[in-house]
Amino acid sequence: MPIKLYDLVTKRGTGVFFSNNCSPVRLALLAKGVDFVTEEVEYPDLRFTWTPVLAKELGVEKATAPFIECEDGKHVMDSLTIALWLDKTYPDRYNLFLPEAELPVDVESQDYKQAVQRFEKMEEELNDLIAQVDELYGPRIVSQLDAESGSYWVEKNGYGKDEWKNLVATQNDPSKVQTIQRTLGKLAEEHLTGGASFLTSATKPGFTDFVMVGISRLLRSLSAQLYRETFQGPKSGQFANWALRMDEAFPLADIRARDLQD
Repeated sequence: MPIKLYDLVTKRGTGVFFSNNCSPVRLALLAKGVDFVTEEVEYPDLRFTWTPVLAKELGVEKATAPFIECEDGKHVMDSLTIALWLDKTYPDRYNLFLPEAELPVDVESQDYKQAVQRFEKMEEELNDLIAQVDELYGPRIVSQLDAESGSYWVEKNGYGKDEWKNLVATQNDPSKVQTIQRTLGKLAEEHLTGGASFLTSATKPGFTDFVMVGISRLLRSLSAQLYRETFQGPKSGQFANWALRMDEAFPLADIRARDLQD
């Protein structure tokens, strides 16, 4: 029985796959070559259907996407937790944190633990980028959700009434795109130099790259123009070439077919 990936969409069957946390898990499953199927969920599904189930099983406060249902019916939630579970469960398949390593990879080894630590350090570096992207993404994703889910999204992200009103009013401010370009350019100088084609390793993509794809999808799923101006723009350094390499490695045609077009 294939693994089930519960992926967040604006509307089951037709809405965009927008979650920056779900995309890395999808890419991880594809890289591993693990058989899986997608179960689309909306915010009300997480809040009212899955929170009672996962709270009882996993002891979590609330259900969040992504989570997976394993072959034995048990669930694993949180993108990093799922990635670590995949490497532990399938050590003889593509390693998510040491993609250049000889297989199988011992997840208890010092090399593996250090690789995970490098990812966690890089993840902290990406916090500023996520905050900058959110200023463009937030008003656009809320406009695609039903009214109740939109209000829930604003509330769960901690926006006050005046702060949210200002964010909506300034969502087309060109300086926000320029800020993202500068941040991407700086990250490219630090991590995509010296012949490095990817973020996780020089020659093969891994979980850090998958997380960056997730961040880019916050914009790509909702505005092709904003994605071109940021992740594919010349002012974003080597990320334009990196984005092309990631598209070649993981076309995701079925997912991108639902992206909104300008």
